[in-house]
Amino acid sequence: NKTGGGTLSVQANPGALSAGLDAFAGFARNVQQQGLNFYEQELKTQRASALASAETELDTKLDQRQLEALDQDPDAVKGNWERATKSDVTQIANNISDPVVARRFKAKAIDSIGNKTLNVLKDARNRLIDKVSGQYALREDRLIQKIATGNKAEANQAELELFGILKTKHIVKLGCAKV
Repeated sequence: NKTGGGTLSVQANPGALSAGLDAFAGFARNVQQQGLNFYEQELKTQRASALASAETELDTKLDQRQLEALDQDPDAVKGNWERATKSDVTQIANNISDPVVARRFKAKAIDSIGNKTLNVLKDARNRLIDKVSGQYALREDRLIQKIATGNKAEANQAELELFGILKTKHIVKLGCAKV
């Protein structure tokens, strides 16, 4: 087969034949990567949202527990607080379906509870001090009343308990109940 001045031969270039397939494969890889990036971002967003929701729920429960602690006996606050907050964290964590979010929530819950615990225990201690001070004040009032209105023996006993000294006939005996 001769045409004109030279011979023509037909040869297939393998690179040219596969160029279309290579382009399609590159396109598919790009689409796949974009899909993975989208999924990764979506998963991060969902996890962040679930964690924020769980933290908000815990904060609400901690505020409620703090108010409840105000009505409790100061001696019982610590034990009740620990039981209630542990139960709250467990209940909230059990409602989280993603184990990564549940693990992150438990770690952050420790900090939240620790910070709130300081306030709750401080308040309980202050109330306990007030309670004890009130008991001492009542006891002092009763002793003063006995000194003022009681018989000689009651007055001497009240003086000894209140002041730590007993006065009899111009002699001061320290810590001695002997008359």
